[in-house]
Amino acid sequence: MSELQIIGLSARVAGREMEWFFAQWLGRYPPGDVAIAEVDSEARDGRFVHRVRVVKKGAVEPIVLWARDDDGQEVRLRWEGDAAEHVYAFESGASLDVVHV
Repeated sequence: MSELQIIGLSARVAGREMEWFFAQWLGRYPPGDVAIAEVDSEARDGRFVHRVRVVKKGAVEPIVLWARDDDGQEVRLRWEGDAAEHVYAFESGASLDVVHV
C-alpha cells in the first residue's frame, strides 16, 4: 500500500480526515503549547463543581488534566486535544489545591 492509500483507508475507518495525524506522525513534530486559561469552582450541595478551561496551539495530541483537591482527592481527565480549547468539568468534596496539564 502507498502512503496515500494508508491515509485514505485510515480516514474511512476513523470516519474523519486523518491527514493531520500522518503529517504529525511522519513529519517534523510541531511544538505543543498548552495553558490553563481559567479555573472556576462553585460550592453546590456540600460538594464543589470545578470547571477548568484549557487552551492549546500546535499539535493534535491528547491532553491530560490532573487535579487534587484540599482533601487529597485526585482526578485525571483526558481530552483528545482536537480543538483550540476544552473545558474539563468535574466534582469533588473540597476546593481545588492543584491543577496541572
